[in-house]
Amino acid sequence: YADEAERRRAQRLANAGAVNRDELLAIAAACRRVPAYPARTFHEALQAIVFVHYATQIEQFESAISLGRIDQFLYLRYRSDIEAGRLTQEDALELLCCFYLKLSQSVPLFDSVVTLGFSGLTNFANTVIGGMDARRQDVTNELSYLMLKAMQRVRSPQPNFGVRLHRGSPRAFRDAVLELAEHWAMACTAGYRVPEPTRRADRLAGVAKRRMLDATLDIVIEHR
Repeated sequence: YADEAERRRAQRLANAGAVNRDELLAIAAACRRVPAYPARTFHEALQAIVFVHYATQIEQFESAISLGRIDQFLYLRYRSDIEAGRLTQEDALELLCCFYLKLSQSVPLFDSVVTLGFSGLTNFANTVIGGMDARRQDVTNELSYLMLKAMQRVRSPQPNFGVRLHRGSPRAFRDAVLELAEHWAMACTAGYRVPEPTRRADRLAGVAKRRMLDATLDIVIEHR
């Protein structure tokens, strides 16, 4: 991937009117860095997720693999880039849009039976934003809002988007979720909460409360 980005950049160098030569150089640098080494920037962190997600899809049969609470584990890289002046909100939004589109490009090769069960060659990248931490404190952050905005902008099939809401979720965040759902029918998957019966079942199974608060989205396909 790094070689291809650099090849395309060389082609752009021959064209004085090209505008994305520096972008291709940044892509090449990120591809040579991650996931072999820790991501240093928000861009590299997103690229690492894409590579690892593709690898897990190639390695195993399951097509519904959760990326987890991406607004939580990506926030440190986002915040450090913003504070260092390496990134603007608009830059981050564009990167998130590209990230969503890349997640939508992965196509699994199932047999005819499984393809019928999934209603096509569907490859889910399940993710969740918002919610609480182990101390029951709201963890909605600036990146949570940007991720909603990116989904509203591109309206891509993936990631399979989920939002954790609770009584303490900010009103502005709830409104942003409802706005997304209002303008995009597929956004009905956005806006879910862990129901009380599920929490009781987890407690009976011995799941620690702090783990229940860290729940994320997954998908189950049922044949009837």
